[in-house]
Amino acid sequence: MKLSLFCFLAIFIFSCNQKDGPVNTLKKYIDYRFSSEQSKEGILEKTTGKLHDYVSVLEGNTLDAFMKSRNVKKKKLSIKSKKCTEDICFITYIVAYNHFSEGKNTFDIEVKKIAELRLIEDVWKIYDVNNVKTYMESKEELAP
Repeated sequence: MKLSLFCFLAIFIFSCNQKDGPVNTLKKYIDYRFSSEQSKEGILEKTTGKLHDYVSVLEGNTLDAFMKSRNVKKKKLSIKSKKCTEDICFITYIVAYNHFSEGKNTFDIEVKKIAELRLIEDVWKIYDVNNVKTYMESKEELAP
């Protein structure tokens, strides 16, 4: 009994101290992007390279449009594949979400993307994200 308790505590402590891998880093980034708590500074902390450079110069309406998450709600995230080396990782994933207008679900959207992550000073960061395919389904009949 004491041995199993010791093993459980050791595993628990080790797992809490372990740094996030690339997949977990990506999941946290996506959750952050769908949150109402996001900020330019928060995004810059989680990114590097191309994406960091892009966000760092955004201001005003362009920044607001980039961080727009008021009318969307994430439904599902699926990791499809990952190809990693020691310090670079490419993750293909699909994120599905709902778009709302005036409180009604107007579109279901599914986007396939490829994220490039880089290990910078022992921390995985998002380097770039590219859209591969977007599928949108309207929940309302569109006017001709």
